[in-house]
Amino acid sequence: MALEAALPILYRAFSLRPVDKRKVVILEHTESGIDQSFATLYRELGTMGDVKVRFMSTKNMGGAVGRIRGYLNVVREIATAKAVAIRSTSFLINALPMRKDTKVAQLWHACGAFKRFGASIVSPEGTRGTSTQKAEDNKTSLVTVSSEEVVWAFVEAMRLQDRPEVVKPIGISRTDVFFDADYLQASRELVYQRFPQIAGRSVILYAPTFRNEPSVATSPDELDIPALKERLGEHYALLIKHHPIVADPPQVPESCRDFALVAPADCSINDLMCASDICVTDYSSLVFEWSLFEKPTAFFAFDLDSYLDERGFYYDYDSMTPGPILKTTEELGDWILSLDEGFDRTEIHAFRERFMGACDGHSTERIIAEMLAD
Repeated sequence: MALEAALPILYRAFSLRPVDKRKVVILEHTESGIDQSFATLYRELGTMGDVKVRFMSTKNMGGAVGRIRGYLNVVREIATAKAVAIRSTSFLINALPMRKDTKVAQLWHACGAFKRFGASIVSPEGTRGTSTQKAEDNKTSLVTVSSEEVVWAFVEAMRLQDRPEVVKPIGISRTDVFFDADYLQASRELVYQRFPQIAGRSVILYAPTFRNEPSVATSPDELDIPALKERLGEHYALLIKHHPIVADPPQVPESCRDFALVAPADCSINDLMCASDICVTDYSSLVFEWSLFEKPTAFFAFDLDSYLDERGFYYDYDSMTPGPILKTTEELGDWILSLDEGFDRTEIHAFRERFMGACDGHSTERIIAEMLAD
């Protein structure tokens, strides 16, 4: 508690120095390195010769001495930055008396608006959100979103009703890579090198979200992998990507390991999407990024009713999802085989235009311009 109490005092002291109008701090709380949400932004800022970019993480600072030294350095850098970029709720920004000359840019870690979050979540007591889900006490200067359509959801979730103009549909930085042909090719090659068994087969990416609370997160095991293998035959391969917070995901039966492969934690979901032909998910915001490929999408939502009661969505699930909602492995297998007759992109193209319309490969340019503008 002593450190937390000292941080605002230290910030005020460091704020006696002028703001450096060409300095950007990228602040991470959950990873030690640069997450894909920040990678393109960090790289682009690094190419701008007159911009000072600092990546700083509060993760794994070490013992008590390392933690004190680490927070001291972070607060010192933030105090004179023109802009601070975050991608989730930041307890540190929430605690500091941010000066008006510093912009706090919330890039968020998900596209679109699928599952409710922040102040949009209604608790059993009927209250919305928690004290840590307040858009850093409305210190946020910029929230970047993937389309005009979802602005309202972020205004609600981040309690920005008095300043809705800070939520700007200028795109999501990390989606720029999907418009880079060299990146797409390199990603495909990486996946094929790692999983040579998928060569020459139609690749199905199965990427379910987690269930239960994050501290005890589990991954669904309703998919009958042996039955799906038998139904589809040797022309298909299943790549499974469990949510990264799931500590003990379901295992693939040994008899199916020539068909179904589990991507380890260090295998990027971006790379997997680039190498896949079909995506099967449930309630994951992955569907927004995947829509940029305009490829077949299905929703294996066997527990939809209970999930609706637990979390809730910003839009009606049935009408929003750009693909069939399936509840059994048999239905999933039949749908995949039906794609041999042809795939109509109309539905997913409309979904992409509606929810990802601001993502065009130039989002990072617009975000940097907003962050550095006076």
